[in-house]
Amino acid sequence: MLTALRERGHECLAWVFMPDHAHLLLEGLTSEARFRDAMTLARQRTAVAFRRERGTPLWQDGYFERVLRREEDSGAVIAYILNNPVRAGLVQEWNEYALSWSVSVADLVRSGRG
Repeated sequence: MLTALRERGHECLAWVFMPDHAHLLLEGLTSEARFRDAMTLARQRTAVAFRRERGTPLWQDGYFERVLRREEDSGAVIAYILNNPVRAGLVQEWNEYALSWSVSVADLVRSGRG
């Protein structure tokens, strides 16, 4: 998935894969980066691999997207994503959940994205 996103000009800043859904925070790296193209390719590749492995579909039709404005705090969005398993009652602390990841908030601030 991450390779497909990068191929379409996006960096994944955070992700969590829940039992019935996923959250991703993506950033387009160029003005030519197109979110829908990136998601289409990522979903296609992961769906094919998953179907080969498990014999069942991976994704439902469609997804929800939200665009962050420059003034919005990426760190707050990352915290929301990482705390999803806590809110769902799967773990007590966000860092106990194995199917999540994020860039360092300090790295975001240094780069001017946080």
